[in-house]
Parts: sequence; structure tokens; C-alpha cells
Amino acid sequence: MAGKTGPTSEAGKATSSRNATKHGLRASKWLSPKEKADFEALVTDLEAEYQPSTATQRILVERIATCVGKLRRLQGIEDALFVKARAHDADWEYRFHPENAAHNIDRIEAAAMPPSPQLDTLVRYQTTLDRQLSKAIGELMVLKDREKNAALLLPQAHEK
Repeated sequence: MAGKTGPTSEAGKATSSRNATKHGLRASKWLSPKEKADFEALVTDLEAEYQPSTATQRILVERIATCVGKLRRLQGIEDALFVKARAHDADWEYRFHPENAAHNIDRIEAAAMPPSPQLDTLVRYQTTLDRQLSKAIGELMVLKDREKNAALLLPQAHEK
């Protein structure tokens, strides 16, 4: 018997290409058209705000947008984990304590927590992305200040 070669249909290949996706934070492809549209709109807004004039400045603007996009995705993942935890805990209460469930649903939903290892991982990613975002903004601001100062000094150099 020959070894399997994997999926042959386009749909099967598309599905298997996402086999290793655990959380989507390092996904090289956008997961939805909405995320891609949001990213493009953010880049447009950041370009209007910072008006990058060099390749390096454009790279930093894109890095800022990438960090913000990942932070947004991270927030969506965190929200989904809490929704899942609330549904699980409410379901458990209704199954095993139906007499108390209606009275306790608000408490159950408020107390529901996703597994700690998952939250810890999300916090680590968020911290890393926050640092990357702050660094990129800081670097871009330094470059823009240098550019502004050079523009102010340029007329003085021509007068001498």
C-alpha cells in the first residue's frame, strides 16, 4: 500500500493548510475578509496620520498596523474563550443543578473563567505585541522628528 499523499481537491488543500493553526496570532494569511479590510483601513489611517516619506517610515507604519491587527485578533480570541467558558459553566449548572440554575445564572456567567494556561499565553502575546507597538511608534516618531529638524536646518544651510 502506497503512502497517503494528502488531499487532492482544492477545498481539501485549503482545509489542510490550516491544520496547524492553534490561535491565529502568527497566521501569515488573514483569517477573514473583514480583518483584511480593517487592516487596510488602519494602514490608510496611519499613513494619513504619520505621512511616511521614506521606505523605513513606511515599514514602521506597516509594523504598527500589524501589531494593532494582532492585538485586535487577540482580543477576539480572549472574548471567545470567555464566551465558551460561560456557556460551559451554565450548561454544567443546568445539567447537574437545574433547581438552582435560573437563580445563579448571573453569578455563573460572571465567575466563568477560561483555563489559566490559555489566558497566560494570551497575556504573554499581548505583552510582546504592546512592546513591539510602543517600539515601532517610538522609532517612527524619532525618524519624523529628525526629518522635521533637518527640514528646519536646510534653509539655514543655503543662506550661508
